[in-house]
Formats: sequence, structure tokens, C-alpha cells
Amino acid sequence: DASPEGQRVRVRASEDGERCRIDVIDDGHGMDERELALAGEEPFTTKGTMGMGLLAGSAVIEKLGGELELVSRAGRGTRVTLRLPLAESQP
Repeated sequence: DASPEGQRVRVRASEDGERCRIDVIDDGHGMDERELALAGEEPFTTKGTMGMGLLAGSAVIEKLGGELELVSRAGRGTRVTLRLPLAESQP
């Protein structure tokens, strides 16, 4: 929803042996400093919805030992980075 029609949303995944990293990058309208400060801290939306997705997702990610990072600039798009510990192998 964040990128204009015809623009791609890029997804990159990698791991460093201990953690999985997933980046989701869009070229949408981005968030200003106020919006970025609110995102993930309380219900927040720019789409007219209830705004619970990021808040709920952040809580689950933290419970799993991970972290969520948002980097955004108004007019330039947003990068969401998810880092999660890799599952331990079972013998």
C-alpha cells in the first residue's frame, strides 16, 4: 500500500549465523519525524485503519527475542528491518 502504483517493494533476507535479517523497502511517501516516533509505540496509521498491525507485530517480534527498526524520511520511502534469532537445530 505504501509504494505508488508501478513501484516495487524490495525484500532482502540474510543471516549472520545467529540472526535472520529481513529488510522491506518501499519508495512510498515515507513518514515525518512525528509519525516515525509514534509508529510501533501506539496504534498508528496513515491509511485510515485501526493502526494495530505494527504495534502487534512489534510485540510478537520482541517476545521472540527480535527487534524491529524503522527508517523513514518524508517523501523518500521507508525501510523496515526485522531481526530474529535463528532457531536452534534439534539433534
